[in-house]
This record gives sequence, C-alpha cells and structure tokens, in this order.
Amino acid sequence: MDRDFRPQPEMVGSWQISDDKLTYTFHLRDGLKFHDGQPVRAADAVASLKQWGQRNDSYGQPLLAAASAIEAIDDSQFRIVLKSRFPVLEALGTTTSPTPFTLPERLAKTDAFTQVTEVDGSGPFKFLKEEWQSGHKAVYVKNPDYVPRAEPPNNTAGGKVAKVDRVEWLYIATYDMLNPATNRNLRAPASGYSIPGWATDETIEDLRKAWFAAENEAQRRDLADKIQRRAFEIALYLPIGQLVGHRAFRNSLNGIPDSPIPVLWNIDKK
Repeated sequence: MDRDFRPQPEMVGSWQISDDKLTYTFHLRDGLKFHDGQPVRAADAVASLKQWGQRNDSYGQPLLAAASAIEAIDDSQFRIVLKSRFPVLEALGTTTSPTPFTLPERLAKTDAFTQVTEVDGSGPFKFLKEEWQSGHKAVYVKNPDYVPRAEPPNNTAGGKVAKVDRVEWLYIATYDMLNPATNRNLRAPASGYSIPGWATDETIEDLRKAWFAAENEAQRRDLADKIQRRAFEIALYLPIGQLVGHRAFRNSLNGIPDSPIPVLWNIDKK
C-alpha cells in the first residue's frame, strides 16, 4: 500500500484483468530469490495465498470464498479466477494481520494454524536466527541477492534499498505498562504522538510531572485518574482515527520513511 492506501505491486512485475473482472493473471518480477538462494516461483505465491487466506478474516477468507481457482500457470505466472467480483488487488496489498507475504512452498504448506519453524523470506534483509535473543535482540543482515523495484519508496510500496549491512533491533523494556505516567503510550513530547497512537499535550505533561512529585499513593491515584481521563479526551481511536505513531531513530540516520510502521530499508548513515 502507498501512503494514499492504494495497492501497488511489489513482487509482481505486471498483471492483467479480464474484461468481466473475474480473472486476474499475475507475472512475477525477474530475479526474485528466497534467502536460501532458491528462486521465488508462482507455486510459492499460490501456496502462500492459500495458507494466508485461511487466517486473515479481513480479506483472505472472503477471497478464498469468492475464488473458484488460485493456481500457478508456470514458474513465473499465477492466476486467480473468481466466481463473483472481488477487490483482489486490495486484498493482495493489505497490511492487515496476518499479511499475505510469500513463503517457500514447503513452508506455506504448513498447516495454517501451526507455527512455521523456519524463517525464509525474500526481502532486502535476512534474519539471523543464530543471533536472535528472545525478548532482547533481533539481527538482520543485507541480502545481496535482493533486487529492489525502480520506483521511489512510498509507505510500504516502492523500492526497498538496503543501505546498511547489518541492523540490530534491541528491545528495551524500561517502563511499567500499569503506570500511566511512564507508560510508553503517554510518553512523548507535547508536539507529537507516541506508539501506538495516544496523543499527548501540555496538560498530560504537567500531570505526569505532578505524578512523579506526589507525596503519597492517594495523590498518585488521583493524578493517574486525571491522566487517563485527559488521554481519552484527546486521543483518537486508533483503528478509525488514522493516527500515525512516530518512531525513535538515531539522529545519525538518513532516509527515515513516512510510514505508520517502522521499516529498515532505504535508511542510511549520515
């Protein structure tokens, strides 16, 4: 999806839609490879869509119900044949969870309700399972086989260029989720927003300062209640309010995308 929430191609090079809008034929881009070096095939895309369709109730399950066939034509082409019209492009471009990512066929044939035991994608960064520390650190390295699209980046669409060789993603849990003064949902400058979307303002900042300076538990409970009430007064409901959260990046980086989710591609050191 681009920043206007229009579906855009990523792994697909071109596609055709029949005049009756019931047959969609997709052609994969040249040079696509999984992280294990194997080529991405139409059979991988088909198996992945069928697995995803069982779990995603926003688009996936309705797509499977509307389709009479989702099948590979050859290694580089697949088609979706519908029994009745359906927004196929919006479904394939959705960022709802689970998202329709393409897995190798051998992994995509895992039962849809069973967790896969191997991480093998085709994107610009590879996950290093051997360096993963649960709850603490995830490490990604540049995928030398990845060929980005030529278009400029646009939200989750467009070219994804790996400009750094290695990314270490650290989880730092230093806040108390039950504490409204230190809860990350309310920790942000008065001019911005905090993940996952609570807006904040000078009133909340003043209440937070008062909470830290409170002399006893009764005062803290009263201030905590005021913080929560103020938050609900000014915060949009995230699923319908389209409130975009800012992320924390080092100020030594360039290319931070205007995206509602944190991404690794197109980021470079100054």
